[in-house]
Amino acid sequence: MDQDRPTAKPHSRSTSQSAASGNGWGRLDTLPAGREEFSQRAVVGRGGPRRYELAELLGRGGMGEVHLANDERVGRAVALKVLLDVGQAGEELRARFYREARVQGKLEHPGIVPVYDLDRDETGREFFVMKRVAGVTLETVVRGLAKGDPDFLHKYPMRRLLAAFLQICLTVDYAHAHGVVHRDLKLSNLMLGEYGEVYVLDWGIAKVDGAPELDRDPVTGESSETTGTRADVLLGTLGYMAPEQIDDANEVDARADVYALGVILFSLVTHERLYQQRSPVELADATQQGVVDARPSHRAPHLEIPPELDAICVKATALDPVQRYESARALHDATERVLDGDRDMRLRVELAAQHLEEAKRVLSVAETDPLRLAEGRRQALQQAGRALALHPESEAAAALLTSLMLTPPAHMPPEVERETHQLSEGELARLGSAGAVVLFGALSGVLGLMAWVGVRSLSGIGWFALPLCAGGLAAMAARLQPHRPTAHIVASVFVAIAIAGTSRIAGSLWLPPLLAMTYVAFISWTHGLGRWRLVCFAMALVGALAPWLLELAGLTKSLYVFEGDTVHITADAVAFTPGRAELALAVATSLLVAVCCAALWHFSTSDMAVRRQLQLMAWHLRQLAPSADPAARTPEQAGPPSEEARVVALGVSERGSASATAPDDIGTRTTRRT
Repeated sequence: MDQDRPTAKPHSRSTSQSAASGNGWGRLDTLPAGREEFSQRAVVGRGGPRRYELAELLGRGGMGEVHLANDERVGRAVALKVLLDVGQAGEELRARFYREARVQGKLEHPGIVPVYDLDRDETGREFFVMKRVAGVTLETVVRGLAKGDPDFLHKYPMRRLLAAFLQICLTVDYAHAHGVVHRDLKLSNLMLGEYGEVYVLDWGIAKVDGAPELDRDPVTGESSETTGTRADVLLGTLGYMAPEQIDDANEVDARADVYALGVILFSLVTHERLYQQRSPVELADATQQGVVDARPSHRAPHLEIPPELDAICVKATALDPVQRYESARALHDATERVLDGDRDMRLRVELAAQHLEEAKRVLSVAETDPLRLAEGRRQALQQAGRALALHPESEAAAALLTSLMLTPPAHMPPEVERETHQLSEGELARLGSAGAVVLFGALSGVLGLMAWVGVRSLSGIGWFALPLCAGGLAAMAARLQPHRPTAHIVASVFVAIAIAGTSRIAGSLWLPPLLAMTYVAFISWTHGLGRWRLVCFAMALVGALAPWLLELAGLTKSLYVFEGDTVHITADAVAFTPGRAELALAVATSLLVAVCCAALWHFSTSDMAVRRQLQLMAWHLRQLAPSADPAARTPEQAGPPSEEARVVALGVSERGSASATAPDDIGTRTTRRT
């Protein structure tokens, strides 16, 4: 059983169609000794003058030869196939020889090599003449790709092979429409021409409905008695044959060729055989049992095969003919949809690349001009967003977009400044209400404690109470006009006076610093004030230090007397009633510390919530750009192959044409059953 065995190199730089086809002639070999004279003889033809002058031998099998010849009558180079002495199997092989010539002559299609003549030479040997074509078989292409040959990888990207496969499907469908089933479709019987041609070769064992005349002798007109296929003979090539063809090749229909096309498609995209078994028995058993995974993306995941081809290959190679594509054209249409999607994707990738380059250009220009930075980043974001919309799996576009969104510019855009200012106004309004209630409520509580302990001097209490009330009114006014810092400055002045006034309660080193710290804690979070917060801070500092500085200057009476290790505190505004004084001091201190802690807790919690929200947003944005180190990603993070990689695998660009290459398979497709 032939399994597309490798053959020797050809004798010329061109390979004819016939040399690439097998027609059951065994392995290609060099011309043996004693046969040189035949290769230079003229082939006369029946009863006429010399017409074909033989030139070099293109290929030789055990039962036939293919020559490059010159048609003296027309003046063109042709390929001439000669049937040699075939021994006991002569009648059967002679019938197939006639069948191949007549089928090719009958099927007038660009994908089928035309036959010009069918005759006998002066010695009685049958020959037929066909168009001489040059190219490379798909068997050679797949082997080159499997070896990783750079030339083959460059010349034959997946997209080009799929395009060739579509032409093959249409050629086979044309044959089916004319009642011909090939029955031996395989990689070595398919050729890519030098100028984009795609040929289906070797029609010697084709099944032709209602055409017994195809087996008739061209001279006598007699039909062969061995037209059919014997029950003890396998007709075709295992590994490509459909299960029903192994059972009875005479009963197959077009779906047997569909099966072979599915096997061919699998090999074209994976660079491997569908069936890995080597012995004929194992191949036949595996084919008939259907024990093979026909999903190409599972066999060769490193090749970034479109997953849509999995379903196509599985359906085309279904064990039951009913479950396959009903025709080669249906298989063509399904594959074409994949290729059309790829063409659309390639266009999207190209457009995305253009938008990405434009984004980089405008960004580089804007970074050199601060006045154009905001507009440049806006345009860069728009262009990068369009690139990502066209090609969602573009890592470059995602990385640029993520970088633009996560990295702040050197100068904030005016729109951002305005929106931040508006947000700050809302913040001031909210904090103004809360701060006024909490802060001035706490200070009012301190004032109430002073009254409970006992008032000694109304003027001392007035320096604290009156500014406190005025500061509260100013704070409420600031809430109504948050965008105007004047009210906040006025409030901070009255608060500073109130803070300084508390020095008459228990000295300048206790309540004033504590109240100033509480006030600063609130003001620190009012970002909308901007630099005006510094004025508020300064007022708080003045309120805390002014009493002490006035005492040092001798302008006011100091309430602290230091004698050795003893400190005497004199109450100027309140009476230190035993019991009540200690309790009032403890409650006032606890109240102010609690207010300060509550404010800091609220602000830190709010800040953490904002930070978490920003981090979550940044995390979502980073997911647009996969990790730069693929090895660091888990399989879940890695995900399926990117569309960009798939398009590259399908061949975004290609150059060059097929070169003349040696045929890989001229072997028998007829094997005795065991």
